[in-house]
Amino acid sequence: MRARQPKAERSDYIPFLERFSAWWNGTDAADLQENSAPDPASAAATISVGAQPQQRWPEQRLAICERLWGEGFIYSGGPDYMEEFVKPLCLNPTMSVMDFTAGAGGGPAEISKKSDIWITAMESDPELAAAATEFCARKGAARAKVTPWKISDPALPSKKYDCIYGRECFYLVEDKEIGRAHV
Repeated sequence: MRARQPKAERSDYIPFLERFSAWWNGTDAADLQENSAPDPASAAATISVGAQPQQRWPEQRLAICERLWGEGFIYSGGPDYMEEFVKPLCLNPTMSVMDFTAGAGGGPAEISKKSDIWITAMESDPELAAAATEFCARKGAARAKVTPWKISDPALPSKKYDCIYGRECFYLVEDKEIGRAHV
């Protein structure tokens, strides 16, 4: 019995990044096979894994997220979830809150408007921070301020916030031991 060849060694193999890119751009992955190099190793070498796209959050990507989770949201949950998320915090207008995941501004705007609190929302992606600032202004969330920040160096003032929270952001901290020393 002959052993089955791994996919990467087959002549008709199309690397995942190329297949995903074809799917995302609405083209057929089989069309890529005609233009790809016959040797999978040389085809993989042409993929620039470290290359960053020019714009990480184009309008179309934000629109897809908003269709999934609601206007201003790029994370799962939406406005109803954020209301339930902060309910146990017993927020009141005298409180100041830090949100480490501003996203596109939906969460901070929702919480600020519903609780009438001051909220400083941080976003590690400058494009999203700009989108969040614009969203909060458009929605009339005057007490929500969005600023870009480096997750590796938060530089937080001590004793300024009554509540600090974040969703899906702390896994990005590379050196968590140093991160704990800052808090």
